[in-house]
Amino acid sequence: MKKRRKCLNCGKDITLKQKQRKDYHYKYCSRSCHYNARFGEVIPDETIETRNPLLYEAIKLCQSGMNMAQAAKQVGVHPRLISDCLYKSGEETIATIFADRVCGHCGISLVGMQYLSGRKYCSESCQKESNRIKNLSTRCKTKDNSALRKEALELYWSGLSMIAIAEQLHIGSLAVSDWVHEFGSQKERAEPFTPKHRIVSFKQRLQKSETADEWLSVLRDKVSETSAITKATTIHLVCGSINGHSAVNRLVTIISERLKTDPLNGDIFAFCNKNKNIITTFSWKSPVFNITKHIKMHGTFVWADENLGKSIEVTANEFEYLISYCKTKTSANTVSVIESHSLLE
Repeated sequence: MKKRRKCLNCGKDITLKQKQRKDYHYKYCSRSCHYNARFGEVIPDETIETRNPLLYEAIKLCQSGMNMAQAAKQVGVHPRLISDCLYKSGEETIATIFADRVCGHCGISLVGMQYLSGRKYCSESCQKESNRIKNLSTRCKTKDNSALRKEALELYWSGLSMIAIAEQLHIGSLAVSDWVHEFGSQKERAEPFTPKHRIVSFKQRLQKSETADEWLSVLRDKVSETSAITKATTIHLVCGSINGHSAVNRLVTIISERLKTDPLNGDIFAFCNKNKNIITTFSWKSPVFNITKHIKMHGTFVWADENLGKSIEVTANEFEYLISYCKTKTSANTVSVIESHSLLE
C-alpha cells in the first residue's frame, strides 16, 4: 500500500480527489496552505487582512496620522501596496481605520469623504487658508532678517531660482519672492547692494559667440573641466542646419561644393537637422560610407550657427560632450543609430 503524500504546510494527508485535480503540485492540501507557505500566514486582525508584516505596520502608521507616502517611505514598501490593501478591504474598513482623522484647519471629521486615507483637509478653501497661514508665519520669521535677505538676493543674482534659494536657505519661497520684488522696486537704500555677476550657462555662452574661434574656446574650456584625456580624432562640424533626410548623395554634395573638401579623404563630418534633435556623422571607410545618427529624445542639441562660418574642427572629446550635454540630468537621453552604405548599392 502506497503512503499518502502529506501537506508541506499543515501536515495533513493529501486526498485522492486533490491528487486527481493536480492542484498545487501535490504539495499542499488547500489554496490557503499554499499561500501561507509561499507568502506567510495571515496576520490576525479584525479590521484588515494581510500577510506582509511591513504592510501591516505601514497601515498602523497611516492610522496614527501619516499619509500613505510617508508611511511607505518610513517602513520601506511601495505606496501602491498600501492603497490596494485598503481599497480591497472596503469602505467600512477604511472608515474604521481612519475614524480619528479630522481636517487640519477647521477640525471637522473627514469620515465619509472621498480619498479618506490620503485626505488632510475637508475642502479646498481650508487647504488654501492653512497654506496662507503657514506662509504668513514664514514671512514674519524672515521679514526682519537682513543678513538672510542679502544672502538670498546674492544667490538670486548669481542665477539660482527662487525655489532653489528657498530650499538652500530653508525658508519659504514666497518670502524669497517678496524680497526679489521689493529689491527691484526700491530706489533708495540705506546700505548699497553690490550684486555679483550673473552666471551665464554654457549654452548661452555658445549662442552669444560672434566668431568660430570664440565658440570653440568656450567649448574647449568646458570640456577641459570635465575630461582630462584628449582624443586625437578630428571631426568637422558643418555650421548651420540641413533640411530633410540626410541621404548619401546630398551629404557628399554639401562636403564637395560647400566645404570644398574631398568626401573620400576619410575625415568625419557632422551635420545637424533643422530641429536640432538629430546629429548625423558621415565618413568614408573603403568600400562603404559610414553614417551614424544621434537622436535626442528630450530637448535639443547645441550647434554652431551659419554666421560663424562653414565648419569648425573639434576633437572627439568635444564632440562627445556636445552630444551628451543636457540642461537636466536624465538617463538614456540620446540614441545612436549606425548605418553603412556601399558604392555597389
